[in-house]
Amino acid sequence: MAAYLSLGLQPEELGSRIARITRLNLPTVKKLGNKLVGQIIHIDNFGNLVSNVSRRDLDMKKQAKIRIKNKPIPAVKCTFSDVEPGELVAYIGSSEFLEIGINLGSASQILKTKIGDKVEVLL
Repeated sequence: MAAYLSLGLQPEELGSRIARITRLNLPTVKKLGNKLVGQIIHIDNFGNLVSNVSRRDLDMKKQAKIRIKNKPIPAVKCTFSDVEPGELVAYIGSSEFLEIGINLGSASQILKTKIGDKVEVLL
C-alpha cells in the first residue's frame, strides 16, 4: 500500500475507511507444572505452523522440548538450516510466536495439522 501512496494515489482510492478496529483475542497458553500447552493459531502458505506460545512464554529456554501430534522436537532453533532437510524445526517467527516447520517441506502436510491442534512445550 505504501508503494501506491508514494506514487501519488490518494488513500480513498485504495479502499474505504475503516470505521472500527476489532482486536482479536488469542487463546490462552496454559501452564501445567513444567509444561506449557498452546495451540496452532495459523498455518502459513508454506505449511509452517504458528502457535500462540510467545517468546515471552518460553523465556527463550532453547532447551525446551516441543511436541506436536506426539512428534518431539528436541529444542528451539534459530533457523531452518539448523536441522537437516526433512527434519522438524521449532523456532521463534517474525511475529514473536513459536513456530514449527520442516526444512524444505510442509509441516502442515506431514503432520496433518489444523488450526486449534495442541502444541506442548516441556520446560
